[in-house]
Amino acid sequence: MFGKKGKTSLSAAEDVLPEKPEVLPPPEEKIVEEAVSKMKPGEQEVVEEEQQVVDKQEPKSVEKEITPMSEETVPEERKLRPEILPHAFVVMPFGIKKGFDGTTINFNAIYQDLIKPALVTAGFEPFRADEETTTGDILTDMFQELLLADLVIADLSIDNANVFYELGIRHAFKKRGIVHIQSGRAYMPFDIFNVRTIPYHTTEEGVPDPEFLEKDIQAIARVTRDTWATGVDAIHSPVFNLLTGLDEPDQASLRTPLATGFWREYNEWKQRVTISRRQKRIGDILLLTEEISNPMIKEEAVGTAGKALADMGRNELALAQYRKGLEVNGANLEFRRQEAFHLNRLGRVDEAIVKLEALLEDYPNDSETVAYLARIYKDTWTHSWNWVQDSERRLKTAFESYHWLIKAFDTYVKGYRIDLNQYYPGVNAVTLGSILIHLADRFDDTDDPDPDILEIRETLPDLRGALEFALESLSENENVDYWTLVSLAELRLLTSPSTKGVTRAYRKSLIASRRNQFFLQSSLGQLEMLKSLEIRPEFVQAGIDVSLPRKSGQ
Repeated sequence: MFGKKGKTSLSAAEDVLPEKPEVLPPPEEKIVEEAVSKMKPGEQEVVEEEQQVVDKQEPKSVEKEITPMSEETVPEERKLRPEILPHAFVVMPFGIKKGFDGTTINFNAIYQDLIKPALVTAGFEPFRADEETTTGDILTDMFQELLLADLVIADLSIDNANVFYELGIRHAFKKRGIVHIQSGRAYMPFDIFNVRTIPYHTTEEGVPDPEFLEKDIQAIARVTRDTWATGVDAIHSPVFNLLTGLDEPDQASLRTPLATGFWREYNEWKQRVTISRRQKRIGDILLLTEEISNPMIKEEAVGTAGKALADMGRNELALAQYRKGLEVNGANLEFRRQEAFHLNRLGRVDEAIVKLEALLEDYPNDSETVAYLARIYKDTWTHSWNWVQDSERRLKTAFESYHWLIKAFDTYVKGYRIDLNQYYPGVNAVTLGSILIHLADRFDDTDDPDPDILEIRETLPDLRGALEFALESLSENENVDYWTLVSLAELRLLTSPSTKGVTRAYRKSLIASRRNQFFLQSSLGQLEMLKSLEIRPEFVQAGIDVSLPRKSGQ
């Protein structure tokens, strides 16, 4: 998938998108149709309804940038959905070299007549370093191939220093996706003597033996397919077999910006997903992600698609994406968190709690996971009272369920103390603690107050002060994000002596939101909760007045 030559059935020149593409290949209607056809019946109806609403109410934000070609002007080959193949990098000597028995081996003929046909038969796009036609750093591109190709096939027929050096790089950095072949050897070097090596036959002239050629092609193709089909936990490298505690480096750390051609396809995919996300084309996002077969970038693709769907409020589709990601890599911490998060959003609370508790067994000091669990406790408390219509009764019901409120507060504080740089759980703890004190002042027994509430009263001022100091410092950064600013605005709402301070803080966060509806709806949900509990009404209304017009499209 990651080759520097064409990675699809289209040529490299046809496959490259310009900086501002005139057309989104394949045609948008076909993408949506194919994506929806792959969904379950219930998901199809939901996506179709969503898209009808978007088409009627939401003008495409990039309509002026992208002018689709008419059917007549789109070249015939561009109308076809290209087939994306996994990418195989071939490590072998070049030209004619002497074998161990004194005969010669024509490695160029071996590649063209045996290895390349075998890889094509197995469903791969084969690539050898001498096939690169563009200028650039050959060594840099070679390293990218070794580290990121879906599969590496190494010809070990002779003791070639370059081949064994490159093989060692692959063994050291990647635990799977390696096939070894050889011809004419009676033995293998000691360090790899126990590695399975597939033999092939040559003639005295050093070319593939016609008598065995078809069998050799099929044998290499079969082993290549079987190697590719193994799960992500499979280990093909002797280094990873011996060092059981060794982890593969993160893929992002293996990328060099010098090998621009190597990353062209991934960058094109990301650009197309970004356009689909801005146009709110749910089907496009799903299909574009489905097209990726390379498990190494599938994780990042799933994460991008899952976040895009979550930002659109499509929790059921986001959940499906993250679960697909867990099929690729069940140890992905963020995917496990997001699975639990979206289960909770869909009302499957018990499942979400079980997932998070299992996650905390593996990562007991993960601040974000603790915060997700706290969010479930907070939602459980909210659901206990937000259905009550009468104001006085609603407040009293909210107080009567304060055991859930305390549990949420304690859990958020735990998450904040694990990592003081993660201010999100701290801000939520301050907000919930302030709500608890507000309700207790109204309904708690003044003669015999709850000791847990008294403890929170004592804890809250110090916690609030620490967070204000940290967020004020962060807000001075020119690259400050929305969540930092809106968190500071929420603290201003709870403490500011003037509504003008609240208005200024929310306006600043609104600019940073870039009108992201998921961001705004999340913040408005918090403001609406505070309003329904009659927490500092004038200050809450000041925050709503700033944020609400953007939500309604005014």
